[in-house]
Amino acid sequence: MSPTSTVTIIDPFTEYVEVLKESFDFDAIREFAKNPEFSILFDGMHGAGGPFAQRILVEGLGFPEVIIIETLTCACSPLIIPVLLLLKIVLVI
Repeated sequence: MSPTSTVTIIDPFTEYVEVLKESFDFDAIREFAKNPEFSILFDGMHGAGGPFAQRILVEGLGFPEVIIIETLTCACSPLIIPVLLLLKIVLVI
């Protein structure tokens, strides 16, 4: 970099959401999210998916607030997943 260099900071979330809105009917999903009988399980695959899930699922689509569980801190077993779904907990790993 030089003293005349310019740095542009972008938020990839905005572009990502636009692509998702082109691919999925957000209004229909938002309406579906109001169904109290529905629960969702999201696995971010140990990546940066957690913040994206929070912003899209909760803030964008209106699903209930998520409980964020990191695999390294809870040693979450696959056997617990059906229990979490029964309790209507959204799991972001």
